[in-house]
Amino acid sequence: VIINFSITRMQETKKLHAQFPSIPLFVYCWDAYRWSLTRPRPEEYDWKGYGEWMKTAKEVWSPSEASRLSLRHNYGIESVVIKTYAPIHHLVGRQPQDDGFVFHAMRDYPDDHLNDLEEVCRELNIPFVRSQQLMSIEEYCESIRCCSFIVSHYEEASTGGLSLLEAAYLGKRCLVSDSPYHAGREYLGRHADTFHYGDREDLKRKVKELWENRAPRAFLYDPSLFTPTNMAREMHKRLRI
Repeated sequence: VIINFSITRMQETKKLHAQFPSIPLFVYCWDAYRWSLTRPRPEEYDWKGYGEWMKTAKEVWSPSEASRLSLRHNYGIESVVIKTYAPIHHLVGRQPQDDGFVFHAMRDYPDDHLNDLEEVCRELNIPFVRSQQLMSIEEYCESIRCCSFIVSHYEEASTGGLSLLEAAYLGKRCLVSDSPYHAGREYLGRHADTFHYGDREDLKRKVKELWENRAPRAFLYDPSLFTPTNMAREMHKRLRI
């Protein structure tokens, strides 16, 4: 079989499949966001072309029900959910502490409410840290370890952001959007605190509530739920069909 794991390797995979057209093609589509089609960032990948090409695959895989819904609505493609693994080895042995700041670990997306979190933190006089593209692994791990809680507030997020699982592993509270295109609740389960996406006042209320009651979770995220082995087993099942 041929498996494509990223739009960044679309051309190479296309070329390979053209050489061996009888070999079945599988595509793991991480993201299928509406904004990538309607208002792409400068020098954006060819998401429209990727969508058309995915229709030639024997099967398309997505990391969540939220992502599966996005694929259906944005591309007319049905997919099979295979949840990704979450690496936490870099956090093993780190002792969590609360240094008094809210952490936003997602990259900047052209989301309608991109700056809402930063703005409500400013209004509430709550220190806010946004991860940066050039942040080192050590800086990132320390931000996870030392934050008061973590927030993923976008409309669309195919896993919710795996930083949520990293934070939950250390017992941090995790606030996520309730958008059907945001997979935070799927991955976090009972670890998730939610707010109504697009409702700025509800986001502000929840941030204030978590800030004032930010004791660590009494239970910790179970890292055995999302391992490379579990992900590989699910792929193996699909390849045998």
